Amino acid sequence: MSEEFITYRSFPSRDEARKVAASLEKEGIGTEIGNSQKTLDPVLAGTAYDDNIVLRIKLADFKKANEILIKSGSIAYNDIDPAHPLFELSVDELKDILARPEEWGADNYNIALALLAHRGANIQPAEIELKQEEHMHQLAERKSINFSLIGIGYASGLVNIVLIFTSYQFDMVKNRGVWFLPGLYGIIIGGLILGAKTILPDGRTIPTYNNQVRWHAIAMFSLNVLAWLINAVAMMFW
Repeated sequence: MSEEFITYRSFPSRDEARKVAASLEKEGIGTEIGNSQKTLDPVLAGTAYDDNIVLRIKLADFKKANEILIKSGSIAYNDIDPAHPLFELSVDELKDILARPEEWGADNYNIALALLAHRGANIQPAEIELKQEEHMHQLAERKSINFSLIGIGYASGLVNIVLIFTSYQFDMVKNRGVWFLPGLYGIIIGGLILGAKTILPDGRTIPTYNNQVRWHAIAMFSLNVLAWLINAVAMMFW
């Protein structure tokens, strides 16, 4: 089975996406251009896909694509529009752009590099690499979650188990056929947490949430499945 094409960058127009795609295809990287599917596309950490057009490439090509776009977009200081907003940034702010090329894009990266050189800032490749590694480490820190959501997941399973011993739940099982609904919430929440993935700019895929949240997700998922089983048995024997 061939490797899936996933979202690499987003663009406000299809023409801009085609321009970048052409640069990548010259270097042997396959591309696909399409409309964004925010609920389905994996998320590239640190990048907000607010535009409608997305460029997709294979996950294994992410790092190579980053290098190609940066190298192909070098620019001389005299070619930069004097009204460009990056002229207003300080040296430290320009260095921050070099640390986060996936957020700023190759054009801004190369403009920042030219501005720094013009200002006499001695930027060494090793310094850029170190800043990018530090930024990557920050992106790789897995997220927590609002624990009220986890509480809802646990409660949906517990309520379903408790209600099985009441006449109300008995009526639901026998007459309404909706015994599975409370437990469904916890299963959906747990499944979404466990399935959430984040794609880093270097192409690595990591779980979005930290281990504590994931363990809670496993527990709530299991509890709600147990609630379903208890209700299923009750429905057969009552």
